[in-house]
Amino acid sequence: MLVALLCLVVGLFVVAVATEGRTGQGDARSGSSGPVRWLRGWTGAATGVSRADLAAPDCVPDPAGRLRVAARCVVTVAARGHVTRQLRLRADQPMTVTAPVSGQDYSAKSHLAAGADATIAVDPAGGRVTLECDAETCAATLLGVR
Repeated sequence: MLVALLCLVVGLFVVAVATEGRTGQGDARSGSSGPVRWLRGWTGAATGVSRADLAAPDCVPDPAGRLRVAARCVVTVAARGHVTRQLRLRADQPMTVTAPVSGQDYSAKSHLAAGADATIAVDPAGGRVTLECDAETCAATLLGVR
């Protein structure tokens, strides 16, 4: 069974390389179609971060999930269970988001335009996400936080 699965994966990889499938499409929409979508449906999607696991003393979320940031804010996600979770947010104004890369010992930084969404993978051990405004103040809205 395991050998058959390995042969299938190798075969799909060879076909993808030979046909140059999705060449140059390593953007945020990658993985939303084809075999990756099928695997996600089979294994289940990552769970969202719960509001109880968030701590942001410099930008406490209001009941609607909006974070008002004065220059810079650190959002700490508490450790929980054994599953990687997702922190999703939408930038209301331009900002930079810095977060640890899941499963690694370094961080990634991404600039978000106004209205752009970000999905941040949070390890079971938790992590700290830094929001930095391009202007003096900005805001972000938490998405899917329960």
